[in-house]
Amino acid sequence: MIQTENKCIWLKIGHISYCDKPCVKKNKYCSSHMQSIRNGRSGPKPCIQCFVGFRGSTQLCAACGGKKYRELKRYYDKKIDTSTGKPPIKTETDYLIRFKNNDLDK
Repeated sequence: MIQTENKCIWLKIGHISYCDKPCVKKNKYCSSHMQSIRNGRSGPKPCIQCFVGFRGSTQLCAACGGKKYRELKRYYDKKIDTSTGKPPIKTETDYLIRFKNNDLDK
């Protein structure tokens, strides 16, 4: 029985391309990346603006404003709404919406 080989779909860090090493069709990953998955690691995630692979939870690489996003998040985490006594932003989506609008005053 001949096994068909495909290309690994592990996203490269700093690139838009994939690993492209040969892999077995059912796994979708090469042997080294399959071992990483078994050890509990996840692959790089793409940036939501430029789709470059990177490791981080902000969904934005440094070139697209990841540092500015983290600063904005810290700003809103410290800011307290006087009527409720809680921070005004509750979800990651709210942070991204305000970041895209550059809405620092609200």
